[in-house]
Amino acid sequence: MKTTTLFTLLAGFSLSSQAGIVEPKVLWDKNQITTCFYDKESQLALTRLKSRKDTLKDYNFKPRELSRREKKKVMETVLKDFTPERTGIHFVGWKDCSKTDNPDLIVMEAKGKVPFLTRPTFNGRAVIGEDGLAEQDEQGNFGFFQKTGLVSHLALYTQNKATVIHEFGHVAGLRHEHIHEDSINDKNCHKFGVTVDFENLEQPFVTTLFHTEYDSFSIMNYCYLQTQRNRIDREDKLILSQKDVETLQAYYQ
Repeated sequence: MKTTTLFTLLAGFSLSSQAGIVEPKVLWDKNQITTCFYDKESQLALTRLKSRKDTLKDYNFKPRELSRREKKKVMETVLKDFTPERTGIHFVGWKDCSKTDNPDLIVMEAKGKVPFLTRPTFNGRAVIGEDGLAEQDEQGNFGFFQKTGLVSHLALYTQNKATVIHEFGHVAGLRHEHIHEDSINDKNCHKFGVTVDFENLEQPFVTTLFHTEYDSFSIMNYCYLQTQRNRIDREDKLILSQKDVETLQAYYQ
């Protein structure tokens, strides 16, 4: 895989930073992201999901409200890793969306089509940045060129801590670390159960910005996330890697 040309740099950011992989065009222009929990179907219309029917058809899951216990676990997991001092960007609010004015992010549970018999094709899914839309420009290049203006959403099939932080990392604007060309040399990427397909590897876009040093410990890296998920969930430790943190600091502090 050939590294994409780095044509976009934000003011104040230097390639000497130990940066992960980001989409600069759709990063938030603020530090506090008002987060709420989905509790009414009408809230889907604020997002690209549109409706329960459209979500099932286009994204292959049923949106549901998280239980009180699940909400508490998600909130506590995120607040521990994403702090103003540590990452710059942080998530505030954490009420039900029906009690939240002007939310930035709606968090929901993802259920399968048939209860107890099916599950979604993911453990979690989220938009990139401030609901960045992947699209093609006039030259045929794909990228996150702009924001949709819609409320961002995040759906969780599991509330495993590693998955939660991974998905909130996407909302912060981070891409998957394993799209780096050096991931092919990471032994964890070739272990059983890791879904990194080097024959059809997810590609960076022309808008993608990344430093050339590969981070095998990034929570945005499937090779780390999928081999360490259970261990991370058992331990009471911070989950973002040092380079994940430095990347977020470069843009949000």
